[in-house]
Amino acid sequence: MIGIINSGIGNIASIKSALNKKSIEHKVCISKNDFDKINKIILPGVGSFKTFYENLIENSIFEILKKKIQNGMPILGICLGYHALFKSSNEFGHYEGLGFVDGEVKNLSELNINLRIPHVGWNICTLKKKSILFENIDNEKNFYFTHSYIPTGVSTNNILGVTPYGKEIISAIEKDNIFGVQFHPEKSQKQGLCLLENFCKF
Repeated sequence: MIGIINSGIGNIASIKSALNKKSIEHKVCISKNDFDKINKIILPGVGSFKTFYENLIENSIFEILKKKIQNGMPILGICLGYHALFKSSNEFGHYEGLGFVDGEVKNLSELNINLRIPHVGWNICTLKKKSILFENIDNEKNFYFTHSYIPTGVSTNNILGVTPYGKEIISAIEKDNIFGVQFHPEKSQKQGLCLLENFCKF
């Protein structure tokens, strides 16, 4: 059973639709009481990290998420949910993340990227190593991006994929039971559905 975390600002309908296409059993988790029978977690999010973080705290999900993941439950963070996997974010202030992966989330403008911000549209993901997450997906396939922030200071050991946007940005990570992608697999056609299915089989 896949638990989709509803932070109040995630693209829940798109995630549910993608999982339905693959006949993957799932439920939406809104509070700490919704985690019964859940064995994997998808953490989506779109918008402000501040609102995202405050909603997780208010609904008592932040601490239960940390406990579940520390105990080995697989998690896939998507976009803002990807950012939450790191130590901190400086989006509209300074906020602690779940802290599973070393790194700080910064605005693309802080990386001296002179391209349009936000980064919106299709772009490739170049894999740095093999992973079950990208099984049966060709290297440098296109995925759909929409974001202004990106993790920095990430250990090479945890970098799964990168994407060119003015410079090489980190678009996918893996660390033990923890996975994260900057792009939106639920909006990335066949390769995105395959990625979600791979995670659910992990």
